[in-house]
Amino acid sequence: MIKTDPSDLLTNRLFRQSEVLSKHVASALKLEKNEVVQAKVLNLVSQNRALLLIKGQQVVAKTHIPLQEGRTFSLIVDSVSPLLSFKPLGPLNFHILSPNISLVLSAIKENIWGSIIEKLNPLVLSKKTISQLSALLKELTLEPFSRITPEFLKRLIEKSGLGWEAKLRKALRRKTLRPNDIRQLVAGDLKGLASKLMVSEKENKPLEQLISVLKHIQLLNQKDQCPGKKYFIPIPVQYTEGGFTVARLVIQLPGKGAGETGKPRHDKHPMRISLHLELSYLGPIYADLCLTGKTVTGKFLLNKKEARVLVEERMPMLVDRLKENGYNTASMMCSLADANFIEQTLMADVVHPEDTLLNLVI
Repeated sequence: MIKTDPSDLLTNRLFRQSEVLSKHVASALKLEKNEVVQAKVLNLVSQNRALLLIKGQQVVAKTHIPLQEGRTFSLIVDSVSPLLSFKPLGPLNFHILSPNISLVLSAIKENIWGSIIEKLNPLVLSKKTISQLSALLKELTLEPFSRITPEFLKRLIEKSGLGWEAKLRKALRRKTLRPNDIRQLVAGDLKGLASKLMVSEKENKPLEQLISVLKHIQLLNQKDQCPGKKYFIPIPVQYTEGGFTVARLVIQLPGKGAGETGKPRHDKHPMRISLHLELSYLGPIYADLCLTGKTVTGKFLLNKKEARVLVEERMPMLVDRLKENGYNTASMMCSLADANFIEQTLMADVVHPEDTLLNLVI
């Protein structure tokens, strides 16, 4: 489905409310429900925005489906009020950049973050190169007995490579940019450093695989999802015995703006934090915390009885820690579940069911 979105700066200059905006656009274009219109791609404004021509008027489209300049496709008006929305009519036949979930899951299972150093050929790559990459990966790895602190999460997000293009774009917009600034930027970002090494070194297959995985995680995180934006963050974790695994963290932010009753939307759609971790001795663990205001609701799914006993024993400590930080606990549930069900539960949090939708900003 294609929906109008009042977030565009040009739109906000004229209208503050999405309902007013939709009614104005529908009236200006003389649109009616179920009407079929032609949309021509005039210009690609940015990676996620394109300028379309609909019924002789220019429309800014916000989309996660890269459109091709000069192409024309059909839309059907799905609704006019309260929000103007469209649906693509028939196949778009565009090259769709959708996240490759299988590739991401395979990389997590293999733990490409923990194994890439072993895959690099020391006869081809210099010791300095391998040492530089190894040091950066160590910064992104949660060590034994360590907690996922706000400081660690901040460092992980900043250096994981998931925001590489945005950081590079911001740096290039500076009035003064020295070569050393770029070198420091590259050295502190996993995707940036891997991209540099892939170009400068002959042995690039493992690096190419890592960059591809990071790109598809970025595609997952670029999708606008309702009621709030979701972020999928893989966390390399080192076992006490020296092995490695990858925890999967999903953060869903509450929607912004007001709900139907005029109350803030986060009252209706809580912030959610989901974590999936598979330990060698406890098996898969899924933790899901929902935060509504200062009230927390928790759910834990485990595959082994030993894990359930351990989590239930530690539950009072979690409740006390939340209380110390000013949060009340509504409920905390702990259940046994099949390993496949636990996996599917997390993936339902990660994957948006309609991953080929377009959002229009008119």
